[in-house]
Amino acid sequence: MEETTVKAVIFDMDGVLLNTEPISKQAFEQAFKSVKKILDEQTYQEILGRSLSDISYFLSDKFADIKIGEKIIQERDRFFLNYYQENHVEVLPGVCSFLEYLTKRKYKLAVATSASKETAEFLLKKANIFHYFDAFSFGSEVVNAKPNPEIFLNAAEKLEIEPASAYIVEDAVSGIVGAISGGFIPVYIPEKEVDEEFTSEFKCQAFRDMESFHLHVIESNFQQALER
Repeated sequence: MEETTVKAVIFDMDGVLLNTEPISKQAFEQAFKSVKKILDEQTYQEILGRSLSDISYFLSDKFADIKIGEKIIQERDRFFLNYYQENHVEVLPGVCSFLEYLTKRKYKLAVATSASKETAEFLLKKANIFHYFDAFSFGSEVVNAKPNPEIFLNAAEKLEIEPASAYIVEDAVSGIVGAISGGFIPVYIPEKEVDEEFTSEFKCQAFRDMESFHLHVIESNFQQALER
């Protein structure tokens, strides 16, 4: 994929723009305890990146209880939103400077998040980065959760760009798989260490943090300018 085709950057929110993952995990742990269950790491990884409605169905199926998924999600939402009503929303390092850079370079910017419209807008506004984005694609707007590419295709349609001209920046495997199947340019910034086997298999660019990806984009643009 030639860098000259890139016109837009579509970001996941939790774990990519905002450091909400630790609180989200705490919220799920609290929610599991409320129904006398324990959240193990394998289950947490299985629900990571999914929409809350999809997680609800998954957990009801996992525990063979049609009501337990909804109960867990309701308790998780209560804990999560109560926490951020009273506490600061942390923007991850390098995000603000990168958004400033992309805005000045006239990239189109969007957020594609599994969170609901209400929750995502609340967090982005409280973090004071909502104004950078031209479009939003919320989990509450789509039928199919990641790894289905619907949420990314919805964002691309709102930006009026082709998938092949947009980076998708994700921290979850399900998001990267969705980006690839949708025809986007996947950029993987995992919460933990980069899985070399995964990046090799799916042929995606991986970076240790947003600052590293920012540097890559600057270098790519500089190289393109020299070649013109």
